Amino acid sequence: MAGYAEAQLISNRVSVLLCGGSESDRKAWAQEAAVAFAEEGTLMEAADPTALNQAFSMRGGVVYVPDASQLSWAAQRELTRLLREREERPKFVLGLSQSLSAANQKGTLRDDLMFALAKGALDLGASEVKESISKRRKAKKPR
Repeated sequence: MAGYAEAQLISNRVSVLLCGGSESDRKAWAQEAAVAFAEEGTLMEAADPTALNQAFSMRGGVVYVPDASQLSWAAQRELTRLLREREERPKFVLGLSQSLSAANQKGTLRDDLMFALAKGALDLGASEVKESISKRRKAKKPR
């Protein structure tokens, strides 16, 4: 299943699973995506169960989860349901502190969640992704 190009993922509503790069790289990507949805509110970081439960009730905006593999199985199930069933929902940007294949091998991410995010899976360490991000950020810098 082919996914979206990195630049398209910044501004469309598709939720994203980011692996590769550092934690600060993943958070910066989420912050950049939040700019496209600024009229819906600021970026919400959901690093704990309470914040994630609040995010589940949001109707828009961008929610950043620093490490999706740290979510409980029940939270991953609820997130998968939300991504599949609710049209009015925030854009979720899920970080992953390990590679997608490692998460799959270790069983730290539900298969249904990975499938729901397949079109938005992005490796920030891939050279073409780094290049796309670099070009976009250079174009936005004031001269």
